[in-house]
Amino acid sequence: DEFEADNLGLENLKKAGYAPIGMITFMKKLQASSRGKSIPKFLSTHPATEDRIVALEKQIDPQSAKVGDGLDSQQYKQQIRPLA
Repeated sequence: DEFEADNLGLENLKKAGYAPIGMITFMKKLQASSRGKSIPKFLSTHPATEDRIVALEKQIDPQSAKVGDGLDSQQYKQQIRPLA
């Protein structure tokens, strides 16, 4: 299910050192790009993007929403060190 996939994606973002708010930013861009092109909710096989955004917002702690700078973060470098 898409909500489970979003949850896993959010956890992977956090583990990689990215700011969780980035996932919501991406989903909002996805939503904006499909304005006027959506099919009725009752015919859709996926939840509405807006519903996915709301679910993600409920899971992200506002205090840590913007914490993390991705590949350049110290946390990421520590996590990949054993792979080298």
